[in-house]
Amino acid sequence: MSESEDDDILMNDAWFDRFRKVHPDDVPDDYVEYKGLLYLTAAYLLSYGCTIFHSVSFVWKEKAWLLAGKSGVGKTTQYLNWKKLFPKEIRMISGDMPILDFRKGRIMVCPSPWNGKENFKGASPCELGGIVFLKQGKENVFNEADQCESILTLFHQFCPIPENKEEIRILALMVERIEKEVPLWTFVNDGTQESLKVLRSAILDYLETEEP
Repeated sequence: MSESEDDDILMNDAWFDRFRKVHPDDVPDDYVEYKGLLYLTAAYLLSYGCTIFHSVSFVWKEKAWLLAGKSGVGKTTQYLNWKKLFPKEIRMISGDMPILDFRKGRIMVCPSPWNGKENFKGASPCELGGIVFLKQGKENVFNEADQCESILTLFHQFCPIPENKEEIRILALMVERIEKEVPLWTFVNDGTQESLKVLRSAILDYLETEEP
């Protein structure tokens, strides 16, 4: 990417006022700016075939895996369960907002400055292996994601707020590539360590069936 001054991403007064209006009054201005720069960066990256995706991302079995879902659904909990039960298996990429790079033949998951309140980060970019959409429940049920539901969920997890038809088109192509190239699952879970064992075992079963 170019490093010219024309490529700087700036939070001007108009943008700040726009982001300020969608946050409660008790949210500090510096947090509003922090989140605003996230969305501006995500939109800017679209023209380079990249963008930011809301998820916990980590490396396991030489692939990157994303735990996605609404805030508070238990993404970090599942990661911490994994680290506690199998501490040497995984390496964190980003605890909240990794960058997805679609520019090459493989979809790559990359670190970003937005790593959540825990500031989990560390691993180098890695090829995307799969995405798990988390939901809270009283039982632990792992299934392939429904196609229609997964398309809507993917759009919601992308950080850019599309401003025009071209940005919508780019995001749609990104969703299409994910749908075609990587497995998508839904995992209803209770957030316990036992639920992590179910998650890990299910992905292992998938990997064994995919081996040549």
